Amino acid sequence: MSKKLTNNQEKFIREYLKDFNGTRAYKEAYKTKNEKVAATSAWRMLRNVDIQQAIQEAANRQLEEVEIDVNYIVKGIKEVAERCMQKEPVEYFDKVDREWKYVTEEVELPNGEVVEARVMRFDATNALKGLELLGKYKSIFKENVNLKVDTSKKLKDVFAQIGGEGLDE
Repeated sequence: MSKKLTNNQEKFIREYLKDFNGTRAYKEAYKTKNEKVAATSAWRMLRNVDIQQAIQEAANRQLEEVEIDVNYIVKGIKEVAERCMQKEPVEYFDKVDREWKYVTEEVELPNGEVVEARVMRFDATNALKGLELLGKYKSIFKENVNLKVDTSKKLKDVFAQIGGEGLDE
């Protein structure tokens, strides 16, 4: 950190790290009740390089204290995605029999026999979200923009003039 922070600035940082609400943090640190003053001042403080650096350092310390690192996060996402991809039986509570029962459906086997089978499901939405996050982390998904521009003779002349060429008139 290049500059010593005031006690109020340090309190602002501690409060900000609780919920990342700058207005609330400013009101708490500077004991103001004026919402507009707090919002504007917090906005200004959060753009201060020394405050930004102090917030980043404090956040890093917090993550170290609770032992959260990239590996922990990636493993967690992977575990949740894998859990969401597991098939599980669909159940319901039968109020008459007062017990949990499985939802079943009739399924025809390849030999023509019809049997009752449990209906299975998996959490596709959250499985895909987990896989998406892992894909982004591994830079698997990249947004590529292929832009092909056919320039006319006149446009080439404009570019040449901007570059300093062809300004003779």
